Amino acid sequence: MFIKNIYSILQKELAYQYHAKVFFILVIPLLIVSSGIIYVQYKNAESSYQQFLKTESEYRELGIEVKKALDSPVNVTEGTLKSEDGDGEIVENILRYDYEQLILSLHLIQPKQSVVAAMEWMGFIALPLAFTLYAIYISTYDNRFRTVKVKAARYDWKMVLLAKQCSVYIVMLVTTAAVLCLAYLAGLFFYALAARTIPVDQFAVSVPSKSNMLSQWFVVLAVSFIFATIGFYLGILFRSFITPALLYIIYALLVPVLGKFDLKNLLANLGHAVFDFNGSFKLFTPETVEFIPIMLILLVFSGVFSVVAYYAAHRQSKYVV
Repeated sequence: MFIKNIYSILQKELAYQYHAKVFFILVIPLLIVSSGIIYVQYKNAESSYQQFLKTESEYRELGIEVKKALDSPVNVTEGTLKSEDGDGEIVENILRYDYEQLILSLHLIQPKQSVVAAMEWMGFIALPLAFTLYAIYISTYDNRFRTVKVKAARYDWKMVLLAKQCSVYIVMLVTTAAVLCLAYLAGLFFYALAARTIPVDQFAVSVPSKSNMLSQWFVVLAVSFIFATIGFYLGILFRSFITPALLYIIYALLVPVLGKFDLKNLLANLGHAVFDFNGSFKLFTPETVEFIPIMLILLVFSGVFSVVAYYAAHRQSKYVV
């Protein structure tokens, strides 16, 4: 009976999210951002190629042997005006430097690497933000529309919340899969487009990855799962959308990493374990924490927060909204 009721409520929750268009409000911007990331990588590849041709022409005009320059290493040193974004670097053998930048930019728009680039950028910025706000909305919309007492009269309210929480995870899984599929298709399109103006075969170099794509997807899902769970439970505790959303935005965007065991530091460790971050997005370098302690901390945190949130939901009145 319990499983049957959960399944029935879950179907209704998913149907509501579909018919109320909240699912599309979540997915469509993420799909646009995903394809936009690949487009930016494509424009970077075009720009890198033009820069390489310009530098090559300057070398020829100066009588410098191009092949010898390309076979020589690059030496990058920090100048006196060195800043966080790299300004002030002194590059010796700029032709080889531009060549390496071109190779990297072409590598990043290859179809499989486009998926990885999308996971790096979206998995630690866009997806956590989107799923946190989505989870907050799903956990609080009954309070907003004053339908809590109607549902509580039909079902155990904790059962309703559990079905809502499961619906968030299902939507999260479907959405991430859709985002990554579109990133792959965008990679196919823009790589073929780049091949029309750039002799990609001359610059194709295999760059090994830290981990396989499945492991990277699991980490992206884990990060999204943690933040979606936090958002859902904050929605239960505050029974409104605005306060939990502001708390998340302040913590994620304004509060610096608070120490070794700060949630952002722990998740950054997972990110650096499977991603290279050699594209345009660079995740901050975390203070090292071993994998097992990270998993134990996240499990304990999720378990304790679950107990607190569902106990609070049990104690809250369902009739004064």
